[in-house]
Formats: sequence, structure tokens, C-alpha cells
Amino acid sequence: MQIVEENHDHIQGIVEHSKMKILLISSYVENWLRVGCNGKWKKMVFADCMCNAGIYADGTLGTPSEVYKLILDYAKDFSDMKFYIYINDYNENRIKIINEVFSVLGEKPANVIVRSRTYDVNYILGQICEHKDKVFKNALSLVFVDPYDISTVDDEKLFDLLDNCRVELIFNMFLSDFTRFHCKERFKNKKSKLTKALSSLIEEDEIESVTSEELFDKFHIKFKESQYSNYVFSYLFKNRKKADLYYIVFSSPSVEGLKKFKISLWDVFKGYDYYFHDEKKDDMQQTLFPEELSAAEKHGYSAKKILQRMFVGETVSYDDIADVTLERTMLKDTQIIDYVLKPLIETKRLIKHGSKTSYKKNNYTFRS
Repeated sequence: MQIVEENHDHIQGIVEHSKMKILLISSYVENWLRVGCNGKWKKMVFADCMCNAGIYADGTLGTPSEVYKLILDYAKDFSDMKFYIYINDYNENRIKIINEVFSVLGEKPANVIVRSRTYDVNYILGQICEHKDKVFKNALSLVFVDPYDISTVDDEKLFDLLDNCRVELIFNMFLSDFTRFHCKERFKNKKSKLTKALSSLIEEDEIESVTSEELFDKFHIKFKESQYSNYVFSYLFKNRKKADLYYIVFSSPSVEGLKKFKISLWDVFKGYDYYFHDEKKDDMQQTLFPEELSAAEKHGYSAKKILQRMFVGETVSYDDIADVTLERTMLKDTQIIDYVLKPLIETKRLIKHGSKTSYKKNNYTFRS
């Protein structure tokens, strides 16, 4: 593409895990658009708070460009729906490039509105909160925050967003930077930036003692405490050495959002626990599961153990079971009956009340 040749100084190369991340988010956005366009909403809002140039050095389109393509397709069929795309990057050259990419991808119809800004990510998150009524009113909204490292985004800005705005959020939480900070002396100079970025999670005197796993747990708890972050799920990406690289954290005020995100995870990653690209095999984690055990069976086994510990001796609804399963395991909604409920009932560890044919409208008692 000529845009890449003319702007190579401002366009980055791409690695395999970034391609898979783009594939995951594009898959989810297509599900998101399908729901929004066939629902009660009057407009849909997609905000990419760190959009980069929208294209990579090899011509691969970035996340906002793939989203733009999808929105153009839906805008043709749903002319009464308004689609707002907010793109932001502090680098003016990248914003110039992404707008050029958009123009090449297709003519923008009247019901597609693109707004571009060149601010720091923390400022733009603050602006989103300040103008939430204007931006998100009567809208199904998705905010994407994909920082360069863990110290770029102030955690308070994220949690303010989830406390004040009824939006879905996809956030790239880097663990590798925090691990390097602990393990390598040359990263110690990042202490002040990390302390500032993680101020609502970690005290200054804790920064060198908290592990990356403990940090992730703190992040997850804080997400769940936020007003509009009712359902949270995180998917792990590993580097070539199988060290933890980052989590893609999904947050939604509605369980329906999480159900759709799970569909995308299975479509892209086929039920694997995490993403790892093995260049020698040119495939994802080929040996992660024993051949005799399917991915759904494996995750069903984990779900049964979690549920039995959590609800022992209690009577709960299907929704109670589904919420825990969706947030705590890789299983998607359509797998819960076959891989969790039926096996537990058959082994007499679960008592089903009510209709013999229905599962989702019933209550269940977990035997002590």
C-alpha cells in the first residue's frame, strides 16, 4: 500500500501476537455490531484511545481500521443507525495516516461519523468521562485501550471510566513490563512512572514487593468493584518463551456482552487457555490438551470443581451457575448444559428442580 511507503518512519512493524489480538477484537466487534444494529440502540460508539497509525509496515490493518471496515458494511444495511468512531493518538502523524487509511478503505456514508484527536491517553479518558452524556447517550458503546506498556495508562482513569460510563471496555494489561521491572536492574528507573500509573492499586513502598500475579489480581478485583464492570474476563497472551506477556481484559455491564466475547475467543483461539505461537509448529499450543480430552471437556471439568466448592449445600439458579462459569472458565454459554450441568446431574452431585426439559429456567442444589 502506497500509504506505508510514504510514511514508513511513523509506521511500526507487527508481531504474530498483535495479529491475533487484532483478529480477536475484530471478531468481537462484528458480534457487537450485530447485537447493536438489531436492538434498541439509536447509535453505536467505538472509541480507540491509542489507535496508532491504523496500519503496519507489512500492510496489515490495525484494529481501528478493521473496525472501520466492519462499520462501513453495517452502515449500508442499517442506514437509520448512527455509527461514531473516535480515534486518538498523541502522535499527529499517526492520526494523519489513519485518516488516509480510512479514506482508502471506502467512502464514508452520512451515518458514519469519525472524530480524531491527538491527546495523551489519560487526558482523553478524562474527556470521555466528562462528556459521557453527549458521547454515550442512547448508545451501545465499546472503548478500546491498547497501551505500549503498563505505565502508560493511569489506573484511576480506567476505573473512573467504568464507574461513570455504561460502556464495554477492552484493555491490554501488560505484565511483561512489571516482570522486567522486578528482574532487570536497567528497568528500575521506571519506578516513579509505575508508582504513578498504579497508584490506586499499589502503595509506593509495595511496588518492589508485589508480583505481577498479585498485581493482576488487584486489577481484577478493582474492575469488579467498578459500577459498570459487572462481568469481567481476561485472556492471556504469552511470548515465544512462554512467559506471560499481557492479558486482554474484557469488561461489560451486561452478561450478554461477555457471552459474545466468549464466542469470539472460541472462534479465534479454539478453546485454548492462552495464546502462544510456536514458530516451529506454526500453530497455537498444539500439545496443550491431551488428545483424548476436548477443550470443552477440560474446561467443563474445571468449572465443575469451582462450582462445587462455591455452592456446596446451596440451591442456586441457572444464571448463578452461568455467571460463575463464564467469568471463571473458558466455557461459553452454549457449553454449560452439556459439559457442566448434565455431568453433575448424572453423577448425582447436582439436583435439578422444576421442568425436566428446561435447564435455563430451573434451580439447582449442590449436594454436600
